Amino acid sequence: EATSDWYQKYEGWDCNCADCQSFLAMIRKGKLPDAVTQILQTFGLPADKPTYICKLYSSGESQFYQFNYSVAGKIINGPSPYEAVNFFWGSAMFGHDSYPWSAPGFPDPCFDLMLYVYFPLY
Repeated sequence: EATSDWYQKYEGWDCNCADCQSFLAMIRKGKLPDAVTQILQTFGLPADKPTYICKLYSSGESQFYQFNYSVAGKIINGPSPYEAVNFFWGSAMFGHDSYPWSAPGFPDPCFDLMLYVYFPLY
C-alpha cells in the first residue's frame, strides 16, 4: 500500500536524454517482455514510472538497459541482495539504490527491484 501511494504521486523519471526517452517510449509501446510486466504487477509497480534508467550498451541487434523501481518494505526471504536471477530476457536483483534523488520521499524501509533487460534495436 505504501508503494502504491508513493507511485500515485510520483511523476516519473524526468531525464530528457535520448536514451532515457527512448526507453520510456518503448515502455509506453508495450515492449517490455511479458515476464517483466508480470513481475512489476506482482509488486504493484507502474511500468512507465521507474525510479532509475540507464542504457548500459548497444550490441548487434539489441540494447541493454538497467531500470529500477523502489518497493516499500524489507526483504526477509529470497535471494541475497545484489544476487542476480537470470532469465532469457536479462536478469533481476534486489538491493538498495544509493541515489536518494531517484525516489525522493520514498517510505523507509525500502529496497529496489533492479531489472536488466535486452530490447531490440529499432
